[in-house]
Amino acid sequence: MEFIGADVDPSTITREQLRDFIALLHQLPQRYTIIPRLKDKSLDELVEIAAEEELPLLSPTTVKKKFVFINSLFSHAEQEEWIDKNRAAGITVQKGKSKQRVPYRPEELQAIFDETQGAERPSDYWCPRISLTTGMRSNEILQLTKADVKQAGDVWYLDVNTELDTETGEDKKAETANSQRKIPVPQVLIDAGFLEYVQSVDNGRLFPCVALAAADGTYSFTYSKRFNPMLKRLGLKPKTDEQIIRDFHSFRHTFRANARAYEISKENAELLGGWKSQKERTAGDNYGLHYESFMVELRDNINKIDYSEITL
Repeated sequence: MEFIGADVDPSTITREQLRDFIALLHQLPQRYTIIPRLKDKSLDELVEIAAEEELPLLSPTTVKKKFVFINSLFSHAEQEEWIDKNRAAGITVQKGKSKQRVPYRPEELQAIFDETQGAERPSDYWCPRISLTTGMRSNEILQLTKADVKQAGDVWYLDVNTELDTETGEDKKAETANSQRKIPVPQVLIDAGFLEYVQSVDNGRLFPCVALAAADGTYSFTYSKRFNPMLKRLGLKPKTDEQIIRDFHSFRHTFRANARAYEISKENAELLGGWKSQKERTAGDNYGLHYESFMVELRDNINKIDYSEITL
């Protein structure tokens, strides 16, 4: 119901949607219905947490068992003539290892950027570019306000915080305590006109075109309904029998891979991305992180990554 929508006519559910649901199941962490901190999370949040913390994912056997329930439901509905056809019939779940999320290759990134060039919605254009170059999660990007784009000396940065979201009347969501961080705006984004875009919007969120989802209270859920179909159109969405996951979160994996490739220190990469291991930092480790001189160091590090292979 959360994935499809509670008010959808069952007869309109397609085989493609059912295959998408199987792909989602492959991204969920094991024991998510039992572990207390996971029990009340939305599907999007579970996928995010599993990816961030590298949790073990549901095995193909478990996914298959879960989909058997769906198939049985549709079979019964067909017998009772509630629907005209069991569209779950014949859809299989491949056996094998749990699926792994992969970073994007340059040609895949270029296909996405070509597709979103000149997009009507600013979020369609900027979200992939911001995530690739900063490692930010989609909901973090979509929560950003004009006031969150700040300057320290000559360093422009994005302030990822849990301050009040004036649209919802609640605090912004943060995946972990380390998610609250300051990320220098990469030069490649400045060159692409990001600061000019920020200046052009009214006070409030940078991307008001993306509404909050009623399903889970995030902006990312709404945005995914546009991003994932685009991946399919471009032929970048893995088939259900492939053992890989490629989605918006793959930009974050790409940023992490690039940070390694361009020899950004593990400490600085984790500070930029807000990765979990930063919870082990001591008060001494954190001393001075927000001084202007350290922001310059982070900016110089994030600008090490070369994007000359692609056109943003």
